[in-house]
Amino acid sequence: MVTETRRGRRGASTLGCLVAVLLFMAVLYYGVDLGRVYWSYYRLIVEMEQAAHDRQGADHNQEVFPPIVDLRGLLTRCGASPST
Repeated sequence: MVTETRRGRRGASTLGCLVAVLLFMAVLYYGVDLGRVYWSYYRLIVEMEQAAHDRQGADHNQEVFPPIVDLRGLLTRCGASPST
């Protein structure tokens, strides 16, 4: 005698999928808002740094990153001005 058994969804439920989608959408919604705030703050900082640099009239940064130091030295030896 063969009995037929019902095959379930093997743990997949519509409610679980809905919760996951809603959670993803909430993270995306608030993440975009936080990203906008961070980006506007970053842009403000860059604009303030640029304004301070422009008021100095020259580059007074003390560069410590070796490739940049080497590149500046190479450009100076080749006759390029430091402002370009």
